[in-house]
Amino acid sequence: MMEDEKWKETNAFVRTLNSIKPQRWSGLLQGVSHHEFGFLMMILRFQRQHPEVKGIYVSELAKNMCITKSAVSKMLGNLEKRELVERAVDPGNRRNTFVFLTEKGTALCDMQHERLRSFLQQVIAELGDQRYREILDGIQELSDAMAAVMASWEPQNQTKEETRCDLFCDT
Repeated sequence: MMEDEKWKETNAFVRTLNSIKPQRWSGLLQGVSHHEFGFLMMILRFQRQHPEVKGIYVSELAKNMCITKSAVSKMLGNLEKRELVERAVDPGNRRNTFVFLTEKGTALCDMQHERLRSFLQQVIAELGDQRYREILDGIQELSDAMAAVMASWEPQNQTKEETRCDLFCDT
């Protein structure tokens, strides 16, 4: 077997995955980066699922985003300066801080969601609904198979923190 032939399937797989990554996702978003949008959507989702509480704890946000509390605080500082989120100390436990979206932050999330929905409708129109669904199902099937294989290859030296984050990042 020629050397090129040996790597053909692997190269095709990696090339295809990499072709998705560099899409200009930021062109779809206005006023926020895709990382900031992820934060805002995590906060919004929590607020909508738990309307009875003031907001999500910064520590819970860090855990669900699989990043450090200091990284969350830095991101929240940027979002706070732009009046998209607010933080408040939990009166029941002053060591905990809540974060919640402002009206401006909620409006931005709603506007971004509408832009993404419009984009997706155009993609579906380009592919056709049935083909789009087949591709989406295929990607999910590939992702599930990769996760199953990766789980069997799990490194012995994986930390407890990495294992916990894997649980949250799969949602």
